[in-house]
Amino acid sequence: MSKTLLAYKNLYIGFDHSSIENCVVKDFHLEIEEGGKYAIVGESGSGKSVSMLSTCSLVNGANFPRGEIIYQLDNQPVNLLKTDKDTLRTIRGNHISYIFQEPMTALNPLMSCGNQVLEALKIKEKEKVYALFEQVQLPDPERIYNSYPHQISGGQRQRVMIAMAIANNPAVLIADEPTTALDASVQNAILTLLIDLCEQRNMALVFISHDL
Repeated sequence: MSKTLLAYKNLYIGFDHSSIENCVVKDFHLEIEEGGKYAIVGESGSGKSVSMLSTCSLVNGANFPRGEIIYQLDNQPVNLLKTDKDTLRTIRGNHISYIFQEPMTALNPLMSCGNQVLEALKIKEKEKVYALFEQVQLPDPERIYNSYPHQISGGQRQRVMIAMAIANNPAVLIADEPTTALDASVQNAILTLLIDLCEQRNMALVFISHDL
């Protein structure tokens, strides 16, 4: 029986100390189990990304007048809305990781792709970056390692982002509309890759989209 890794309970999200009535997200519930696959689907502005980014305090100015986000850290429940910054830093990227919507803005234009992934790793080994690039099916890992984001295609940038997101074997992978800027054939390849990687690593996948 799969265990619940991450649970959103009666979550309300507002801005500028909104009242309960004026919150942008109201009474959100979701339980994410180990190795499970989930989709959060809704129109633009419905609160999909805000809810998921709030998991690791990545939304500026957000407040939470009601509710909890509980993560099982080493089998101990931690309320991510009330934990300290050091614990959040430990969880972010290592236990719960993100793939963002537009890699051209998420990646640093002044660093090579390989060095950005290397920076995310606990163990700074160039060979591990090559292995990750191979796992996400990037051609010529050495060339991609030394390339800057603008020197590779959109699909390749997204694969670099995926490599960075899975670098430390997170338990939960949150993919925030990761195929929006890609053409249809590349979208299908990225979706297939994400599902395969999550099954290989027993990661839970939360996929956010406005397109059912």
